[in-house]
Amino acid sequence: MEAVDYEYAFTDGPFDLVVTLVGAISRAQMIERRGGVLGDPRLQPGMCVLYDLTGMDATGLTADDIRTLARDSRRYEEAKLGAVAVAAPAPLVYGLIRMFEAYATDVDIAEHVTVVDSVEAAYRWLEGLAAD
Repeated sequence: MEAVDYEYAFTDGPFDLVVTLVGAISRAQMIERRGGVLGDPRLQPGMCVLYDLTGMDATGLTADDIRTLARDSRRYEEAKLGAVAVAAPAPLVYGLIRMFEAYATDVDIAEHVTVVDSVEAAYRWLEGLAAD
């Protein structure tokens, strides 16, 4: 498995936090790196978060990995995020995120959540929320 680049940056908006994954990632790496984001004192309730998975290689992830990641997402409930958009253009990544949603139906990750096929679509979605 190639090395993964998992970075996050707090920004001045419209997304308050952008998490970018490039390359292949294991379940264990994902859980560890999520902990870093969730433990960052800059993370505040109501924030809007973009997960940019446009460069992610998900070929090493299994359905069991996705189920475990969904259970692990309970940690996000404490963050009380306002909006989360996931940009997942690759069919495999998009499908795994949809599987994640099915496994995490009882997890309150954010007030508003969407999965889209591009970063641009994520920004349009967030603009639409602001207009409502």
